[in-house]
Amino acid sequence: MTGKIFCKLTVIEQHSINKAGRILWKCLCECGNEAIVNSKYLLNQDTKSCGCLNVGKVKKEIAIYDDNSMKTCSKCKIEQSIKEFYKLDKTKNVFDGQCRSCKKKTTAAWRSIPENHAKWQRGRHIFNVIKKFNITKEEYEKLYESAICRGCLKTEEEIGRRLAVDHCHKTGKIRGLLCKDCNLILGNANDDPEVLRRLILYLNEFDKIN
Repeated sequence: MTGKIFCKLTVIEQHSINKAGRILWKCLCECGNEAIVNSKYLLNQDTKSCGCLNVGKVKKEIAIYDDNSMKTCSKCKIEQSIKEFYKLDKTKNVFDGQCRSCKKKTTAAWRSIPENHAKWQRGRHIFNVIKKFNITKEEYEKLYESAICRGCLKTEEEIGRRLAVDHCHKTGKIRGLLCKDCNLILGNANDDPEVLRRLILYLNEFDKIN
């Protein structure tokens, strides 16, 4: 995306990732101002400038909703209770244009495309890891730079799924990456090195006998 131009906006660099797993981009507007824009709005051209295009325009009156309000879905065109629409911002009076039923169908259709589903899974994984372990996007990329299980030495391609982030349960510090099976081994052993050493001796003794 870096360097691409969307209307009056030129993408400078990746800024962050939101809770939905979508990438937010820092963009430079032709007017000289910078703006942080959701990748979805760039690709759909819903956001065309930093806001300078709206200067001088008459703003639409913002609808005020309460629990008894009605709203027409932009997809099915059926007027429904406002409770049937997702609230986009908990602190503001802004609701999704589509009703819950249509939104679920739209989202399911988008995710049914393998490429989109892979993007969604990756975005969700990045967001969850960054939030859980309080790390930066750069630290995440460095962690997964060599995505190999520290136990069985298998890659993500061989395993067919994302490697788990292993961490010390006492300090919370990240130790590295493990596949699901190797992570379960450590968990079942309660992260006790002595238990694992005794199991190694146990296996070696059996090999000598046989």
